[in-house]
Amino acid sequence: MLNSFSCDDLCVLDIELKDKKELFEKIVEVAENLDIINAEDKNTIVEAFIKKEKNTVTYLGNEYSIPHVRSEKIKKHCVIYIRTVNGIKWSDDDKVKNIFVILSKNTDRDLHIDTLMNISKKVLSKKSSDIFKNSKNTEEILSIIKS
Repeated sequence: MLNSFSCDDLCVLDIELKDKKELFEKIVEVAENLDIINAEDKNTIVEAFIKKEKNTVTYLGNEYSIPHVRSEKIKKHCVIYIRTVNGIKWSDDDKVKNIFVILSKNTDRDLHIDTLMNISKKVLSKKSSDIFKNSKNTEEILSIIKS
């Protein structure tokens, strides 16, 4: 799932984002750089995230969210971790600082669901959560995601 990418490719730590739209634009920028999507598909994927957010709750609580998209425009399954400095408004009452992005091909339904469940469990672990929130070591963060 993550083996072909470096830790620094898959972890974007301590960036400032003003809102979800800017987050989704950052996600597609990272995904394009990793050859997970093509440049001409960036807007399609941003729109897929926006549509998903209107129809599905991706907020997990405790400043975590898991925005996720399955699309024929995605070349390979990937998880990207983004941590913001300032947090972004997720809903009327919720602010998010820790974001696990799941990008999957349309045909990877089971893998997509398994990844959602796996990350959700890790966020509930106090030890893992503390590392996600505080570590500057991308290898440490990715080792938890991969486990």
